[in-house]
Amino acid sequence: MRWLVLAAVTLCVLVAGSTSLRANMIRDAEIEAGLETLVQPLALAAGYAPGEITVRVVINPKYNAFVAGKRTIYVHSGLILQADDVLEFLGVMAHEIGHIKAGHVPRLDEAQQQASGAAALATIAAMAIAAGGSGDA
Repeated sequence: MRWLVLAAVTLCVLVAGSTSLRANMIRDAEIEAGLETLVQPLALAAGYAPGEITVRVVINPKYNAFVAGKRTIYVHSGLILQADDVLEFLGVMAHEIGHIKAGHVPRLDEAQQQASGAAALATIAAMAIAAGGSGDA
């Protein structure tokens, strides 16, 4: 019984973690196309073909942006609302494209995969311990 409860909790944690970013995003083709049009000259200057870098909007009041995946920039809605002008916004985008160009993203993806592997091993170990328990709870 303990094993079943632990497995259910683990599944809930994994599902919640995998959907949290998608649930907090604005997915609008016109907004994304407009942002990608703004970013395109920077991407071209960095050596990327049109459409190689995508931009997504995360609903978050913080003034921030980050890169995830191979070439996707996630922009917080707070950055869009708080930037004084388009040049300030483009400065942040240039910084994020710099992360992509420098190869920081693949290393981050590898670190996330390693962390996921360690978490999976810890979950398996916890399930094994729970399954081998005495049943006196």
